[in-house]
Amino acid sequence: MKRPHLVRIGALGLAAIALLLANVLVASADPLTVTFTANSAGQVNRIGQVTVSGTLSCDVPGSNAFINGQVTQLSGRAQLSGSFNFNGTCGPTPAPWTATLRADNGIFTGGNAKLTIYNVQACGFNGYFYECTSASGLPSTISLKLKGGP
Repeated sequence: MKRPHLVRIGALGLAAIALLLANVLVASADPLTVTFTANSAGQVNRIGQVTVSGTLSCDVPGSNAFINGQVTQLSGRAQLSGSFNFNGTCGPTPAPWTATLRADNGIFTGGNAKLTIYNVQACGFNGYFYECTSASGLPSTISLKLKGGP
C-alpha cells in the first residue's frame, strides 16, 4: 500500500533542495570583487610620519575592506621601513583610503620611497551569503614621491 502524503512530502523536500542549490549557483556566479589604486605621491610631516592614499571599490555596497602595506625609503646606507593597516568600507563607487605611518627604524623624509601593498581584502553580504575576496596581483610595489619633511 502506497502512502501518498509521504510521496508528496518527499517531492516537496527534493524541490526545496533543488531551489536552494539553484540559489547558491546563481549567487556564486557573481562573486564579490575588490579593486584598488595607490597614489604615487605621499606626504611626510615634520616629525617623519608618512601619509599614503588611493582609492578602493568593491561591487557589494557596505563591504568591509582591509589594506595592508609598507613604505620603505633609503636613508644613506640604511633602509627605513614602516607598515600600515587600513580598515574601512567599500562599495561600487571608488572611495578614497588613507593611512599614516612612521618608520620603525628612523624618520622618513621628503624624497623617493617605495610603497608595497601586500593585501587588499573585502568581505560583504553577496545576496545569499557572506563572502570575502582578495585583490589579485599582490604584492605590488610602486615608486613613491614623498613631499614635505623635516
